[in-house]
Amino acid sequence: METKEQIILKYSKRNMNILYEELKDKIYLSKIAYSIWNLERGNVLIITGFYVNGHAETDGPIGAYFLAKALKSIGFNPIIISDFHCERFFSFDEEVNTIILPIEIDVETIRDLIVQYSPVSMISIERCGRNNEGLYCNMREVDISNKTAPLDIFFMEANCLTIGIGDGGNEIGMGNLYNLIKEKLSDIEPSVIACDFLIISTTSNWGAYGLISQLSELANKDLLPVFVTVKNYLNYLIELGSVDGLSGKNEPLVDGFDIETDYSIVEQLRNSSKS
Repeated sequence: METKEQIILKYSKRNMNILYEELKDKIYLSKIAYSIWNLERGNVLIITGFYVNGHAETDGPIGAYFLAKALKSIGFNPIIISDFHCERFFSFDEEVNTIILPIEIDVETIRDLIVQYSPVSMISIERCGRNNEGLYCNMREVDISNKTAPLDIFFMEANCLTIGIGDGGNEIGMGNLYNLIKEKLSDIEPSVIACDFLIISTTSNWGAYGLISQLSELANKDLLPVFVTVKNYLNYLIELGSVDGLSGKNEPLVDGFDIETDYSIVEQLRNSSKS
């Protein structure tokens, strides 16, 4: 029987399986979910939004939205943080709180926000993290620093549980595997930003689904989204200009995967919790 970790790494196009095989702890979602479950209920900052071709891509915001819904249902107060590329992305309903920050945000302002919200955890989902030269680069190693608010500062200044979810190596949290990425995935310039727990997956949305699935078991209720909601939310993002992360086109895909493939992962995770 497949583990949840194996399910979220299906159809990998970015060699995340290579990294997974090198991990000492291959069944880590339960440990991460327990770490969240045991926290005092409070604010959870969810950081997302990856600039691609003039817009934010579809991978990341979807996972952030549904993870926020799940966390809210188990007593937390999730707040999604991004920059203007994700403006209105989380206005799909009024339950999700959002903070949109300017590209020029500075470290002092971020420190003030951390003090103001005093988060019990921070979770990054498909958010670019700086490399060892302090630059933000996409998968083609193109510098997108002038299009990317330095939201990884939240993780650099964090004094709470931090969780990173990524699928390529250049995201917040991938600093945990920096040396391994440099060795095994030489065409990627990895992020140096580390975290307490890292989730690797074929798309970052799937990593978020995996975490939601594990939280569902602890809550003894299904927190995963239903197909029509996932489809409607993806279409909503496309209407706002969001693009597929691989093609850079405004089309209803997530890293090249159609909504049916995306949701089949959700169903496999749902079934894994029932078995």
